[in-house]
Parts: sequence; C-alpha cells; structure tokens
Amino acid sequence: MIPSKTYVGEDSQGMLRVGSLGVSLDSVVIAFRQGQSAETIQQLDPALSSEEVYGAVAFYPANRDEVHQYLTSSGKTNSGINCASAPTRIPARWCSGSAHSARSRAGRRHEPASLLGRQRPE
Repeated sequence: MIPSKTYVGEDSQGMLRVGSLGVSLDSVVIAFRQGQSAETIQQLDPALSSEEVYGAVAFYPANRDEVHQYLTSSGKTNSGINCASAPTRIPARWCSGSAHSARSRAGRRHEPASLLGRQRPE
C-alpha cells in the first residue's frame, strides 16, 4: 500500500502549518477563498511547493468547519488577514487593506458571486 502524505499539521503553539517550512494555513486558505488558484498561491509564496499548496487546498474543504472555527478563533476573517496582528510570515499582498489586495479583488471578474458576498448584476 502507498503511504499517504500529510500536508497540514499543528505546531507546538496550536497554529496550523503547511509544508516542510511551516507556512501558515491561514494564508493559503484566505488566498484560496479570495479566488486565487493553487498555482498563484504557490507563486505568491515560493516557500511552498505546488504539491504542498494542492494538499492544503484539498485539506480545506475536507475540514471546512474546523478550518472556519480555527480562522475565527485566531482573528482571521473572510475579508483578509490583518498583517499587523498576524503571528506568522504572510506576504503583504494577501493582507486586508493593502493596496495590492484591493486592486486584486477589484480586478477579478471570474469569481462566483457567492464568494464575493454579493449578487451579480442581471
């Protein structure tokens, strides 16, 4: 039998981490929820391999309730990460309120309306 791999783990402080370098799951999940593809997430944070990003992206829907509870308890929201209070290394372009983040969200037209929390115009 082929052994399965684990891409998400909990560190000694209770933070969920992705990959061998321990990137926060928060940053991957929030970028994914903002409509970023796994390939884009890997390009934005090259500390992660494509395999690790896809592993984290697969982990998210399989553990959706637990991940949402984790994000809520750690102060993260659907709108983004407050990087000033984030305990981990997070690329600035993923932070809520950053100019890049706002431009990226405004320029994306391929996201389903349900992800954006608003109705599409008729």
